[in-house]
Amino acid sequence: MAPNREKQALAATRINSSPLSFLDSTVGSFADRINRGLKEKEQKQGEAHRAKGERHAAMLKEMTTIRKALQETSRITLGERFGFDVDVSDWEGWPRVELNLHDRLAPTWTDLGMVVTANDHKELGTIRIGLKSGEILGKVELASPAESERLPFILKRAVRQFLDIVGAYVLDPVKPEDLLDEETRPLEVEELDELAAELAKAEVFSEQEHDYSPSANSVSEEEESSDAASLLALK
Repeated sequence: MAPNREKQALAATRINSSPLSFLDSTVGSFADRINRGLKEKEQKQGEAHRAKGERHAAMLKEMTTIRKALQETSRITLGERFGFDVDVSDWEGWPRVELNLHDRLAPTWTDLGMVVTANDHKELGTIRIGLKSGEILGKVELASPAESERLPFILKRAVRQFLDIVGAYVLDPVKPEDLLDEETRPLEVEELDELAAELAKAEVFSEQEHDYSPSANSVSEEEESSDAASLLALK
């Protein structure tokens, strides 16, 4: 009987020492680690989504305040020739507000203006203030509470800089005749080529010689007499 007991004990040892029994703790530890990682990831995503919503709300609020401030600025009287226009639009899906100097002698001229844009690139909630010339007058990243508190000061300083430029131009503007010369200047060769190409596409010119006759628009003496008789008959 002793040999049988030894065989049974050995078989039990082999069963207990199965590779699967060694994997139980490993699998359990891995599952716990994955679950913790997924929960942490979900939590971080939730926090990032919440922070994104807060930044966008702050951007909308600040841009609304800026729009109202620029509309108030646009009420400044600049004489009969000049005035301000406020334009609200979007730039690549982000809000944009412009304060442009309007010249009544050149309605299409809008080179002098201040532009305020907002975007959330790099999750910074950036508001940028600059001129149409490309010069940057100020920038604030709303993701930083300390910077967002500086926005009123930066906006005020930027508006003052812009008004200084506008004041200098209004007091010494381009002469009306110079504006007229600019708007009525002769077309350059390149522009003439482009215009000719556009007219050709529109089939304005005939491609066949027989479609045009020099006498097509002339009136014969018989037709002229007939037209005169018709007019007399009407009288």
